[in-house]
Amino acid sequence: MLLYLCLKAIARIALRIFFRQFNVRNPQQFLRQGPLILVANHPNTFMDPLVPASLLAQRAAFVANGSIFNRFSRPIFDYLHVIPVYRKQDKVAATLSPSELNKFTFQRCYDYLTNGGTLLIFPEGTSELERRLREIKTGAARIALGAEAEHDFGLGVKIVPVGINYTDPTRFRSDVFVNVGTPIEVADFKDLYHPDTFEAVEALTEFKNGCRSW
Repeated sequence: MLLYLCLKAIARIALRIFFRQFNVRNPQQFLRQGPLILVANHPNTFMDPLVPASLLAQRAAFVANGSIFNRFSRPIFDYLHVIPVYRKQDKVAATLSPSELNKFTFQRCYDYLTNGGTLLIFPEGTSELERRLREIKTGAARIALGAEAEHDFGLGVKIVPVGINYTDPTRFRSDVFVNVGTPIEVADFKDLYHPDTFEAVEALTEFKNGCRSW
C-alpha cells in the first residue's frame, strides 16, 4: 500500500507538471467511498487511467485489456490491482477461451466491490485520439448488476460517469478537463434484472450513455 501511495503522489506531481491547467468539475464526487464503478471515456491510452486515479481519495482497481498481461507484467499489474478483461479478438496464452477467462474477471470485480472497492473502467473498449464519443460496451453494467445480484441488490453499488478531455493529450503544457457526473444507483434497475436476459444490462448501459458528461 505504501508503494501505491508513493506512486500516486508521483503521478499527481507529474500530471501537474505536464499539464498547464488541471480543471475538475464536481471534484467532491471523488471523495465518495465504495463500492463504486467509475466509467470514463478513453481518448488517450497512457494518461486516462492516471488522471482520475490521482484524484480519487481511495485506491482504485483498473479493468484493462488482457493482452497487456504476460509473465513479466502480471506481477506488477497484480500489485497495482489491474484486472484483465479479454475480448474475442485478443490472443491469450491460456487454454481457456476469452469468455471463460472473463468469468474469473467478473468474479474478481464482484469481490472487489463487495469489499467496498472502487473500479475504474473505460467502457468504450478502445483508446483513440479523436474528439468524438464512441459506443460504450455493456461490461460495466454487467459487472455492476452482477455484483448487486449477489447481494440481492443491497450492496449499494454506484456508477460515476467521468469525462476526460484534453486540448492536446500529447503536447507538454496543454490543458486537461475532468467532468464528474451524478452517480447512478445500480439498485434502481433491480426490477429489470434477470440473469438470463439483457434487459437491465441494456437499460443501464443506455442510461449511462445519456448521463455521459464529456
